Amino acid sequence: MQMQSRRAIQVGLVIVIAGVIAFVFIIGKNNSSAVYAPSSAKPKVATAPAGGFDFVTYEKDVIAKLPKKDQDELMIMLGRLKGRGAMNENLLVIAQKYEKMGQPALAGYYYNKLAGLEPDNENVWFGAGKNYFDAEQNVDNQDKLNYFVDLSYTALAKVIEMDPNNNLEAMTDQGVNILEKSMNHTLDGPPMQGIGLLMKVMQKDSNNRKALNYLGLFSMQSGQFDKAIMRFKHLTEMGPDHDPNYPYYYRYLAQAYLETGKKQEAVASLEKYKGLVKEQSLKMEADSIIHSVQ
Repeated sequence: MQMQSRRAIQVGLVIVIAGVIAFVFIIGKNNSSAVYAPSSAKPKVATAPAGGFDFVTYEKDVIAKLPKKDQDELMIMLGRLKGRGAMNENLLVIAQKYEKMGQPALAGYYYNKLAGLEPDNENVWFGAGKNYFDAEQNVDNQDKLNYFVDLSYTALAKVIEMDPNNNLEAMTDQGVNILEKSMNHTLDGPPMQGIGLLMKVMQKDSNNRKALNYLGLFSMQSGQFDKAIMRFKHLTEMGPDHDPNYPYYYRYLAQAYLETGKKQEAVASLEKYKGLVKEQSLKMEADSIIHSVQ
């Protein structure tokens, strides 16, 4: 299962479930007319330590816990950065290595270093922004969260500036970053810019699972349960298709049904959820909710 830390929404009976990315902020109604205007400021390349996160120390800790084969491979890669070889290529190799290892903070760090050498390379900025966004999910305090949100936001702003219409993943993640920054009062401008980006993604791909999931969760948080039902029902009708979050769409759909008084539909959704999750504790909690509403 994916690790999720602070981005977990609790609405009524909604439980914190690993594998569900969620958020705690939205005011007002979804509005596709909201416009995202990327900052014209020059993107920053992160240095360490900053924002309460020391990449150098973190990298040492990560490497120390790796099998010796991986340790040796990484030490060779890092050693090449001190030589006279192709710096750009070496940074890319290290970034991709950490990406494959499931270390998004370090992958983003090296993509970000490479972006300093290749500021017009959209793919490199996207590598930094996407990995920093993924790293946001595993932080253990608000300062680190804000730091990674800022890094991801800066990198993805550059991506969208270069290509404002086609990178739907960048647009989706940036929409979430905007809402996060708005909640923490670290962004000038209306939070609806974030919803506007998510709605723009939906206009281009009405079956975009990631955008649908976020919009459904935002609808839950803002009390727009009819919209939440529509979005999570859409997600369940699309089938699992190797989506690790698929079972939890039924869980959130059940919550939205309960909030609108549709108990039979909620129970049916919870029964589906029980059949999809493996953890006995989640099945038992679903049973408890079913018994409480019958």
